[in-house]
Amino acid sequence: MADPSPVPPRTPHEEAIAAIWREILDRVDIGVEDDFFDLNGSSLQAIEMVARIRETWGVDIRARDFFARPTVAALAAAVAAAASSEGSVVTRRPPDAEPVLSFDQQRLWLEHQLRPGAAYHVHERRHLVGVLDVDALQASIRAIVARHEALRTRFPTVDGQPIQVVDDPDERWRITVRDLSGDGEDRAEAAQRLADEHAAAPFDLARGPLFRCLLIRLDDTEHVLSVTAHHIICDSWSIGLFIQEFVALYRAGGDPDRAGLPELPVQYRDYAVWQRKWLAGQAVQAQVEHWRQHLDGAPPALALPAVGRPSPFDGVGQRILAGLSEEETNALRQLCVAYGVTPFMALLAALATVLSRWSGQPDVVIGVPITGRTHVGTEKLIGFFVNTLPLRISLAGEPTFAELVGQVRQAALASYANADVPLDLLVQELQVARDPGRTPLFQVLLNVIDTPQVEQISGLSVSAMDAPAQPSKVDLTLTARESRGALRLEYEFNARRYQPAMMRHLVEQVGGLLRAALRDATRPVLDYPPRPGAAGQSAADLAASGVRGPGERVGIGAGDRVAVLSGLAGDVTPALAAVGVAIAAQDLVVADDVGALVKSVQSGDATVLYATPPVLRAVLADAQPAQLRSLRYVFVDNRGGLLSSDVEALRGVAPACRCVGVYRAGDGRPLATYLVPQDWQPQTAPLRVPLGTVLDTAPVRLVHPSGDLAAVGEVAEIRVGDQPTGHLGRRWADGTLEYAGTVDGGIDIDTVETLVALREVPGARDAVLTEHTGYIAGPDPQSAAEIRQHLLTRLAHRLVPRHLVVLDRLPLTPDGEYDLSRLPLPAPDGDADDSYVAPRTPLERQLADILRQLLGVDRVGVHDSFFELGGFSLLATRLTSRIREEFNVELSLRDIFQSPTVDRLAQLILRAQGAEELEALLDEIAAGEPDQQ
Repeated sequence: MADPSPVPPRTPHEEAIAAIWREILDRVDIGVEDDFFDLNGSSLQAIEMVARIRETWGVDIRARDFFARPTVAALAAAVAAAASSEGSVVTRRPPDAEPVLSFDQQRLWLEHQLRPGAAYHVHERRHLVGVLDVDALQASIRAIVARHEALRTRFPTVDGQPIQVVDDPDERWRITVRDLSGDGEDRAEAAQRLADEHAAAPFDLARGPLFRCLLIRLDDTEHVLSVTAHHIICDSWSIGLFIQEFVALYRAGGDPDRAGLPELPVQYRDYAVWQRKWLAGQAVQAQVEHWRQHLDGAPPALALPAVGRPSPFDGVGQRILAGLSEEETNALRQLCVAYGVTPFMALLAALATVLSRWSGQPDVVIGVPITGRTHVGTEKLIGFFVNTLPLRISLAGEPTFAELVGQVRQAALASYANADVPLDLLVQELQVARDPGRTPLFQVLLNVIDTPQVEQISGLSVSAMDAPAQPSKVDLTLTARESRGALRLEYEFNARRYQPAMMRHLVEQVGGLLRAALRDATRPVLDYPPRPGAAGQSAADLAASGVRGPGERVGIGAGDRVAVLSGLAGDVTPALAAVGVAIAAQDLVVADDVGALVKSVQSGDATVLYATPPVLRAVLADAQPAQLRSLRYVFVDNRGGLLSSDVEALRGVAPACRCVGVYRAGDGRPLATYLVPQDWQPQTAPLRVPLGTVLDTAPVRLVHPSGDLAAVGEVAEIRVGDQPTGHLGRRWADGTLEYAGTVDGGIDIDTVETLVALREVPGARDAVLTEHTGYIAGPDPQSAAEIRQHLLTRLAHRLVPRHLVVLDRLPLTPDGEYDLSRLPLPAPDGDADDSYVAPRTPLERQLADILRQLLGVDRVGVHDSFFELGGFSLLATRLTSRIREEFNVELSLRDIFQSPTVDRLAQLILRAQGAEELEALLDEIAAGEPDQQ
């Protein structure tokens, strides 16, 4: 009979084959070591199994081989070997082999250079109760480190390239012990703090070691063991292997000979050399082509409701715990059996559905980490074998949940069959454009793991302990693991990008959708009521969240006068009435043009301004810092056009002024208002100022095409009663309404990101964007190349306008909108493309020479981007090495990413050398002698 505790699938091949077994055998409890025939499988079903393998992977498994070893594990190994042909066996490297990193290690090494810290730490801690043999524990860990070269590996650089160096085993190694038994404070709390510090302490990849242990003694029979390694030498599977070997060694008193551990045929360095050779062949190109087709037309970014514009290298992790009960987990298994899928596939379908609702995008790409131990010799090896697959899920056509999990199953199995292409190589092969603000291909991960939980080790009771959330690697990670029969879900997210209150609603909705699907999987996924969080917030909730809605009246009194353009005069009275202010005709200062409007505000004739966003920017452009001190309030007509940067600019010229956004319907009546909080900061605020709190008198609803009301976070059409506005919006956790796009144009986060970057060009007063052209008002005289350089440090290449036009002012219509018909046409492509600016100083010429040699191009201008010219991450490390050699200046890889042009790099070098005055002198000497190479 099958083991009562079946071993779950551990690799993509095992996962896929187990799913087929569940479908054929119509049962849930499939373990990878279970015998097909002990599970009541028949000969006919075995033949069907062989046929399904041939259909899925295109490989032939001989029936007699299946009958000889009828287990999931054996079949998976056979499929992996057949699919990878003769190259599937990892062999020992030649003695003279280069000490290369695997592709997976190379990716992590690069990411560590960009974001050093704890984001890529693998950490586990265990609570040990019982009499602990510290000598045996110490000897056991020392033996594991001696067995596995990866735990003794470090990564210095030679000529800008990282290499692997394996240190000899240290027979003198002793575990660090902290004794808290005599402390008077709360020892459990102190132990937790010590383990947290141990988990977060940074690693030096070049110097090592990259594996460390800490034993915390609480008393004679209670300890905490903390183990931390850098991800570059270890993965989740490795933790399981470490535990298995530790158990065997500890029982043997730490003696490797008595423990009976099998000899390791290869080490990780062998795998790295083998992988480089194997992936250089033609087989990988067919897999790349699969991914090219799979991702063709996929959205480059997920448009979730974000705040600020944090770099992906500056994430701050927070965690939300959720899960399913034992009963619900069992029901999930039954659903999976019914549709021939795995719990992972059901989770992926549910997560993709909620992400699609929140982003308003029918296509969602989610990263799925998988173990790469599909080649003979790697299954018992500690090391980093993780690859991440970008799985694209389409919700077009409103599939049922049953149909969606079927689509997920198909996508997953096809991806597993093409899982050998490392992510970094895939990004390079697909020429994914670099985006300074996001990780490539996906921003959300789903990780389903199974780490063996050891409850008893030779008289010790062992239990896992929770660790704090680490800095986030991507925007959002869902980690699922089963514990004691119940599915546990851990959501880790970048708290600098997403509001915790919003993430709590997302977590509730994923769980709610899963539970609804368990009751009925035949309904369309976009039509699953009830939706958690759809109800409104109470007044107390709003007050606690700091939202200023209609209940907070603005302080406009008898002495205030309101300045407004003549074309907007009719909108003032209803707009002010929306916030409880009545205005008389004599209190209006009506101006015929922007110039007159500016004068009335600057002179102090008006203390309140009513404007559209373009008019507000025109007023602010002509004002000096703190010049508009008499301005107390600005009311801005906001239909998604008021940006956080506008608020910042307003405060620069009118420090005490309050900004109020007014969202109006097509007929002019106000629907919502937003009094911008005084503690508003662009770094922690959304790019757009929200539409605000819906007025009591406005029957505003967010409605899906199905007619269902939208839950918190979901994108839907804004309607006034039954009347559509054509606008898309979403509701925050506190009830605030946010603009998201238009029904016809869809989500337009790309537009607002580009506009913000254009308006942040040094000296720019305003900017507007048409289909292919960015128009900028008033920057100091500079070339389009200089402006493009600024944009490339902030935007993905695809978002940089094809043409850039600099104007003195942007034309406005009488009612205060941009007059696009009066914008000049950009220069023809042939005239605009020659933006080359030759190096102007000896330093710039020297840098241009270095870039030209590294990139293999004919010329490099001072404003040309290293990445636009074909540079990539690993080549950037060689650039830092050349700069170190030539200028004796240490620049980080992150410096290259943030300043990728000759001009910017020269400035960094000068600052590092403290030689601005000398360079200015050299600049004068070289003036008039540009190098036109």
